[in-house]
Parts: sequence; C-alpha cells; structure tokens
Amino acid sequence: MAGLISHQFYTGAVMYFVLSTALLYLLFTAGENRPNEVKKREERVLVLGGSSGIGKAIAIHYAKRGAKICIVARREEGMEEVKQRCLRLLAKRAPRSVKGKEKEETEIEQEGKDVLVMTGDIASVEDMVRVRKAVNDAWGGLDTLVLSAGISSLQPLMYNAGWEKGNTDDPTEQGLAHLQEIVRKVSEVNYVASALVAATFFPMLERTSKQGAVMLISSAAALIPAPTRTLYGSSKAASLALYQALAIEHPSLRFSLICPGTVNTSFRSSAPDGDDKREVEESKLEPDVVAERAVQAVDSGERMVVMPFKFSLGHWLYILGGRKWIEREAAKKYNWTR
Repeated sequence: MAGLISHQFYTGAVMYFVLSTALLYLLFTAGENRPNEVKKREERVLVLGGSSGIGKAIAIHYAKRGAKICIVARREEGMEEVKQRCLRLLAKRAPRSVKGKEKEETEIEQEGKDVLVMTGDIASVEDMVRVRKAVNDAWGGLDTLVLSAGISSLQPLMYNAGWEKGNTDDPTEQGLAHLQEIVRKVSEVNYVASALVAATFFPMLERTSKQGAVMLISSAAALIPAPTRTLYGSSKAASLALYQALAIEHPSLRFSLICPGTVNTSFRSSAPDGDDKREVEESKLEPDVVAERAVQAVDSGERMVVMPFKFSLGHWLYILGGRKWIEREAAKKYNWTR
C-alpha cells in the first residue's frame, strides 16, 4: 500500500508540475504581439520546403493574411499549384489606391513580386545564395524565415548496417559503408543544412526587419526517442539544439520551434532507407492544424510548441522520471521487440 501511495503521489506531483509550468509559460508569453511591429500585409515570408505538407500549409496561411511569400523546394512538382492558390488568396486583399489601367498594371506587376517560387536545395550553398538574392531584389529584405524542409529515416540503425537480430557475424564493411551513406544524407539535410540556412538568412533578417522571426519545423521525435526513428530523431534533435543555441546568440530575432507528432503528409516517401510501416496506426495531425498553430506561435513569440498535448506530456514525463514507461510505449507504437 505504501508503495502504491508513493507512486500515486509521484504521478500527481509530476502532473501538477507539468500543468503549473505550462500555465506560467502562457502567462509569461502573453501579450507579445508581433503583428504590432510587422504588419500582416507587409510581412515578407520565406518558406523553405513549401511545395507540400506543412510548408505548403504555412505558405497558404500567410497568403490568407496578405503576406508576401517566397516558396522554395527541391522539386518543381506542386510548386505551380501552391503559387496559384496563394495568388488567388492575395487577390482578395483590399484594392490599392491606384485608378484605371495604371491600377491594373500595378497590381499585376506587384502580384509577380508578392508570390515567388524557386527550386533550390537547402543543403546547397549556391542555391541558398541565389534565393537570398532573389528575395532581396524583390522585397528589399525579409521578416520571417520558415525552415520546413527535411527528410525522414524509418529504419533501425543496425538494419541500415545490414545486420539483423540473430546474425552470428559482425556488420560487413559494405554494410557499414551503406549505414554511413544513410547517416550522411539524413544529417546533411536535417542538420548541416539548418546551419547553412541560418548563416545565409539571419543577417538579412536582423538588418531589414523591424522584428525578424525564425520558425523551425522540427518533430516530437527530437524530444522523445523511439525505435526505428534513431537517425531521424537524432538529426532533428541536433537541429533543434542548434536553433535553441542560435536563439541565445541572436537575441534580436524571435524563434519558434515547432515539434509536431505524426502529420498526415507524404513525408515518409523522403526516407533514403525505405519504409516497411512497422508502427501501429494512430490518428495524425493535419498540416493545416500544424500550420495555424505554428503561425500563431510566431505572432505571440512562443519559443517551443509540442503538439498534440500527449507528446508534450510524454516529453516532460521522460525528463522527470517516467523514462521506462515512455520507452515501453514507444516500443509498442513501433512494434519493436529485441
């Protein structure tokens, strides 16, 4: 009985701490309204990874507000559809104070600058410099940087090394080389490119915006470890820690770090190590929901957003002593036995 009581007391104390911390956080961040500094129709937004998924939803959300949008993605697929949708939304804005033919020509010319679409790889120095120049030439600066690009990884580390349970031999040289290549690809996009993006665009944000903002789309996998997400989770954790440190180095910028759980997108197809869909099916977040919450976080100055709530709770429980339970639940979710 004493053990049961102590366990119940401990669980209650953890819950009380989590809820109290959340309440204090909301109180301390209330009232930080960025649109007072950067007007919605004047905001200049760069979305890296904006042709599909969460990035696409974020671009559309900003277009609804009347912001200028630059959408960058590695492939042209889907770019034109996003562009046309953003243009239709921007066309609904209040008309400018220009009359007659001059008005029509001015609006057409302006729309061409209000929605920019470019192909580019966030891991390419040449591409990022080209994007920066295009944004500067069109708008003279930048207010909001959204980093939504990334790739997944869906296999256990030892699987990528060509080794499976029951093998009597160690991983081969060929298997280890394959693992090294997968790690390189995932790290290059999810971590190395994050540093490149920061170095490319932070000076412009600080120099040209009244209140520059950075939105990083990370993942709950960066906070809660899970089997089969070894490489993906660790690479996202690295970029998350990178931007947390950058927030200290660049106090004039506002950072919003968004960590959603599983989202209903085609993101899995980006994995360089294949997909055997070993995890248990569960409800997924919709990209529009994540986008709306992410933009709200930038507006209000929230540093960290973990969604849905069960993942936020899981993160705190893992830190505060519930590690074994969280690890057991993660193993169940991904059908992991060893």
